Amino acid sequence: MDFDYQSFLDEEGHADYLREQYEEELRIQIVEDFIEERRLSYYEENPEVLTSSVRILNEANVLLNQSPTASLLLSSTAIETAIKAGILKPIIYGLIHSDATADIVSDATIEQKSFNRLKKLMFKLLADLSSIDMETFQRSGSNKSLWNEWKNVQHSRNKIAHEAKEYDIEEARYALSVAQGVLWELIPTVLSSLSLSIDYNGNIY
Repeated sequence: MDFDYQSFLDEEGHADYLREQYEEELRIQIVEDFIEERRLSYYEENPEVLTSSVRILNEANVLLNQSPTASLLLSSTAIETAIKAGILKPIIYGLIHSDATADIVSDATIEQKSFNRLKKLMFKLLADLSSIDMETFQRSGSNKSLWNEWKNVQHSRNKIAHEAKEYDIEEARYALSVAQGVLWELIPTVLSSLSLSIDYNGNIY
């Protein structure tokens, strides 16, 4: 039987291609596993990272009838701090090997004046790491994306801060519902990808 050198080369080339594909997939999996381990360790080392956001949310609820405008302001604060401290910072922390560098970069990132600049980054990372599509994620009882609802609350918050605008109880109740959606629906979904949960005081376990 004649030896077909060209077929041999073709088979070797195909084997090399398959091996390279396997090595690339393995590399990606190792990187993803590393990021997940870093995120998990962040939550484990900082289980109270969301307790302040929950406290602010509870205060917003208490003030709902007494001062709707103040309640709306606190609901907005609860949303922003929860997203930054409970979602964005752990993701950035997971992307960086050095603990010290991770702290510096994550703190600098979440302190940006315009948090909207981080939209594309956060959406991409959440989709990759937690399979959450922030473009479409909705809280219970709403037909709008939670992100767009937060934008509405942000707009109202800015009106308070810059124009001393007052809001009624219905508008404050809407902001409170959005904040509850972030803390009790979005964040638990993110944490569940790491087999973690959050209690009603904001402790992660």
